[in-house]
Amino acid sequence: MFRSKEIADVQFNGVTGESFTKDQEEKFEKMGVLFMREGGVMSAHRVHGFQIQAGIMRETSTLSTIGWGIVRAHEGQFIVPDFPLLPSFRLSQHCACVARRRM
Repeated sequence: MFRSKEIADVQFNGVTGESFTKDQEEKFEKMGVLFMREGGVMSAHRVHGFQIQAGIMRETSTLSTIGWGIVRAHEGQFIVPDFPLLPSFRLSQHCACVARRRM
């Protein structure tokens, strides 16, 4: 989704920001520090990076309530539905990993 987004810097109202050298900005980026340029402008890739990280943290929190189990077919093969009720993925024709809610 972010790969196809139009890239434009983001203007924040009521924020002054700071003037940094290119070297300072690169150091901040390596440390994972969000910063505003003069005029309250943040580069689009930093905003997108923050949004991606927030999404990862949200999904991690959701997935932490899920336990996984291995299911084996005694006969035949697994058929995977288009819209499964539980998250799952096939490991082989006879073995799958299926999610279950933790209590």
